Amino acid sequence: TTNFDRVLEGCHQAAGQPFTEKVVGNEDSYRFIKAAFQGEKYLLKLHGNIDDQKNRVLTRQEYDQSYADDRPVPRTLNRVFASFSILFLGCSLIADRYLSCLKNVFEQNKESMPNHFAILTAPDDENELRARDILLASHGISPIWYEDGDWDAPGEILHQLAKER
Repeated sequence: TTNFDRVLEGCHQAAGQPFTEKVVGNEDSYRFIKAAFQGEKYLLKLHGNIDDQKNRVLTRQEYDQSYADDRPVPRTLNRVFASFSILFLGCSLIADRYLSCLKNVFEQNKESMPNHFAILTAPDDENELRARDILLASHGISPIWYEDGDWDAPGEILHQLAKER
């Protein structure tokens, strides 16, 4: 995501574990798949850098171009979702275009899909929470809910997950 890419880079750098390479833009996304299968630490920026208009995906026109069926973004996402466990952080998971890719992959590979997780703000309404649980499950995502306004919770959850690893 263009929201957190610099944060992720800084955190990994500060921890002494920088990414082997930062793959930017959907035209180079095939390099991420190759590197990931080789166990290298790549940061895939499907939506580019916020300061690079050539590879950035931010406007509606840029999304329409990047998510067309014959473009690298959907093809790469299909491979990533089917091959790797993903932690979604900093995204709504409501109407994002990559969700349709994930749902298609999940429906075709339910038995062999890796587990996917999301750290999300829990809806206040119990019915809405149940509906979100059902929606996420239909995409193969297990949510890790935290209370709205508890902005320290995602960091604490990540810290706990790192300890248990």
